[in-house]
Amino acid sequence: MSIDLDHTLDHAFGGPSLDGNLGVLDRHHHRAKHHGGWTLRQPSPGRFEWRTRAGVHHATLPRKIVEQPVAPRPAARPRPLTDDRPAWTDDDHDWRARYLRRTGLATAPPPSTPTVHPDDDPPPF
Repeated sequence: MSIDLDHTLDHAFGGPSLDGNLGVLDRHHHRAKHHGGWTLRQPSPGRFEWRTRAGVHHATLPRKIVEQPVAPRPAARPRPLTDDRPAWTDDDHDWRARYLRRTGLATAPPPSTPTVHPDDDPPPF
Protein backbone atom coordinates (compact mmCIF):
# COMPACT_ATOMS: atom_id res chain seq x y z
CA MET A 1 0.00 0.00 0.00
CA SER A 2 1.39 3.37 -0.90
CA ILE A 3 0.65 6.44 1.16
CA ASP A 4 0.73 10.15 0.39
CA LEU A 5 1.10 13.24 2.54
CA ASP A 6 -1.91 15.41 1.81
CA HIS A 7 -2.85 19.02 2.55
CA THR A 8 -6.48 18.95 3.71
CA LEU A 9 -6.92 22.46 2.29
CA ASP A 10 -4.83 22.19 -0.89
CA HIS A 11 -1.49 23.97 -0.80
CA ALA A 12 -2.21 25.32 -4.28
CA PHE A 13 -5.25 27.13 -2.84
CA GLY A 14 -3.37 28.63 0.13
CA GLY A 15 -3.46 25.70 2.56
CA PRO A 16 -0.66 25.96 5.15
CA SER A 17 1.90 23.21 5.75
CA LEU A 18 1.01 22.83 9.43
CA ASP A 19 -0.01 19.72 11.38
CA GLY A 20 -3.63 20.90 11.45
CA ASN A 21 -3.72 20.87 7.66
CA LEU A 22 -1.59 17.78 6.90
CA GLY A 23 -2.60 14.15 6.91
CA VAL A 24 -1.44 10.78 5.64
CA LEU A 25 -3.81 9.23 3.11
CA ASP A 26 -3.57 5.99 1.21
CA ARG A 27 -3.36 6.35 -2.56
CA HIS A 28 -7.05 5.42 -3.08
CA HIS A 29 -8.41 8.11 -0.73
CA HIS A 30 -5.93 10.71 -1.96
CA ARG A 31 -7.10 10.19 -5.55
CA ALA A 32 -10.76 10.10 -4.46
CA LYS A 33 -10.29 13.52 -2.87
CA HIS A 34 -8.52 15.11 -5.85
CA HIS A 35 -10.15 13.32 -8.79
CA GLY A 36 -13.28 11.58 -7.47
CA GLY A 37 -15.28 14.45 -6.07
CA TRP A 38 -14.87 13.54 -2.39
CA THR A 39 -14.40 16.35 0.12
CA LEU A 40 -12.26 16.26 3.25
CA ARG A 41 -12.28 18.38 6.40
CA GLN A 42 -9.91 18.18 9.34
CA PRO A 43 -11.60 19.84 12.34
CA SER A 44 -8.67 18.94 14.62
CA PRO A 45 -5.25 17.42 13.89
CA GLY A 46 -5.66 13.74 13.00
CA ARG A 47 -9.48 13.80 12.89
CA PHE A 48 -10.84 13.59 9.36
CA GLU A 49 -14.39 14.04 8.09
CA TRP A 50 -15.08 12.71 4.60
CA ARG A 51 -18.05 13.28 2.30
CA THR A 52 -18.35 11.09 -0.79
CA ARG A 53 -19.91 12.14 -4.12
CA ALA A 54 -23.08 10.37 -3.01
CA GLY A 55 -23.24 12.53 0.14
CA VAL A 56 -22.26 9.80 2.62
CA HIS A 57 -20.33 11.13 5.64
CA HIS A 58 -17.48 9.25 7.38
CA ALA A 59 -15.41 10.38 10.36
CA THR A 60 -12.05 8.95 11.41
CA LEU A 61 -10.10 9.50 14.60
CA PRO A 62 -6.35 9.01 15.08
CA ARG A 63 -5.27 5.72 16.59
CA LYS A 64 -3.47 5.69 19.90
CA ILE A 65 0.24 5.28 19.39
CA VAL A 66 1.09 4.29 22.95
CA GLU A 67 -1.21 2.24 25.10
CA GLN A 68 -1.22 2.57 28.88
CA PRO A 69 1.51 0.40 30.38
CA VAL A 70 0.47 -2.74 32.16
CA ALA A 71 0.73 -2.34 35.93
CA PRO A 72 3.60 -4.41 37.33
CA ARG A 73 2.64 -7.17 39.69
CA PRO A 74 4.96 -8.78 42.20
CA ALA A 75 5.90 -12.41 41.78
CA ALA A 76 4.12 -14.92 44.00
CA ARG A 77 7.48 -15.98 45.44
CA PRO A 78 11.09 -15.00 44.81
CA ARG A 79 12.78 -16.69 41.90
CA PRO A 80 15.67 -18.95 42.82
CA LEU A 81 19.19 -17.95 41.84
CA THR A 82 20.73 -19.88 39.01
CA ASP A 83 23.66 -22.20 39.61
CA ASP A 84 25.59 -20.93 36.59
CA ARG A 85 27.46 -18.23 38.52
CA PRO A 86 31.13 -17.77 37.58
CA ALA A 87 33.58 -19.95 39.42
CA TRP A 88 36.06 -17.13 40.09
CA THR A 89 35.84 -14.67 42.97
CA ASP A 90 37.20 -11.18 43.58
CA ASP A 91 40.52 -12.53 44.82
CA ASP A 92 41.06 -14.58 41.65
CA HIS A 93 43.63 -12.51 39.70
CA ASP A 94 43.77 -14.84 36.70
CA TRP A 95 40.08 -14.56 35.66
CA ARG A 96 40.81 -11.96 32.96
CA ALA A 97 43.52 -14.04 31.29
CA ARG A 98 41.28 -17.12 31.30
CA TYR A 99 38.42 -15.12 29.83
CA LEU A 100 40.59 -13.66 27.07
CA ARG A 101 42.00 -17.09 26.18
CA ARG A 102 38.52 -18.64 26.12
CA THR A 103 37.06 -15.93 23.87
CA GLY A 104 40.09 -15.74 21.58
CA LEU A 105 40.84 -12.12 22.50
CA ALA A 106 44.14 -12.84 24.22
CA THR A 107 46.71 -10.69 22.42
CA ALA A 108 48.59 -9.20 25.34
CA PRO A 109 50.53 -11.18 27.93
CA PRO A 110 48.64 -11.84 31.15
CA PRO A 111 48.99 -9.10 33.76
CA SER A 112 51.75 -9.50 36.29
CA THR A 113 51.25 -9.69 40.03
CA PRO A 114 50.87 -6.17 41.49
CA THR A 115 53.92 -4.76 43.25
CA VAL A 116 53.52 -4.47 47.01
CA HIS A 117 55.17 -1.37 48.51
CA PRO A 118 56.15 -1.05 52.14
CA ASP A 119 53.85 1.08 54.31
CA ASP A 120 56.48 3.81 54.77
CA ASP A 121 56.92 4.30 50.97
CA PRO A 122 55.20 7.59 49.97
CA PRO A 123 53.11 7.75 46.77
CA PRO A 124 54.97 8.96 43.66
CA PHE A 125 53.10 12.22 43.23
